[in-house]
Amino acid sequence: MQNTIETERLIIDWRTVGPFAANSYLVVCKETREAVLVDACDEAPVLQQMIETHDATLKILLQTHAHLDHVAALADLKKWSSAPIYLHPDEKMLYDNVEQQCSLFGLPPFPSPPPVDHWMEDHEVISFGNLQIRTILTPGHSPGSITFHMDDFLFAGDVLFMGSVGRTDLPGGSMKVLLKSIQRLIQDVEKASVFPGHGPPTELAREAKTNPFLASLR
Repeated sequence: MQNTIETERLIIDWRTVGPFAANSYLVVCKETREAVLVDACDEAPVLQQMIETHDATLKILLQTHAHLDHVAALADLKKWSSAPIYLHPDEKMLYDNVEQQCSLFGLPPFPSPPPVDHWMEDHEVISFGNLQIRTILTPGHSPGSITFHMDDFLFAGDVLFMGSVGRTDLPGGSMKVLLKSIQRLIQDVEKASVFPGHGPPTELAREAKTNPFLASLR
């Protein structure tokens, strides 16, 4: 599945890849053609083709978290682009144990992802081209999940979906912590389209009002 959104400053394109139907998002600065990829989920050739379609230079591999369905293409894309990998340090245990994650789901192991080049912090500002992305630490689905905030867009990984939220039954998950993270997003970000790790985009205001999993926050 492919989709594209354009504003005056940027292009957002994405592909739904892999056995878990995860979303990998490309954000391109229209002026410089520099780009970041949010979650190198799977099917590296598909993601490479997406980048080449926009004549973009991949500058950073941004990871919302380190579950196996969001990191399977990292090794190939790192080798192809030499772009640095950014991840929050609280994801290190998951990142270092991808083989065990595969075993948990009965899947054959894939190449271990390369070493992380930069450990992100909460409230960090990441620049590429003429654009900036702000990090928001949103644990609960996993210990160090990061939501990326840019203009009127949130790249939320598996924190928030249309009509649902991320699962919390995997190691390091907590529904209480997840709801607190989503409450923080609702309070800190007035208006935004949410691009989730699975499923279609949605609006933060819509989820705040109608998502049944957020009833306790209303």
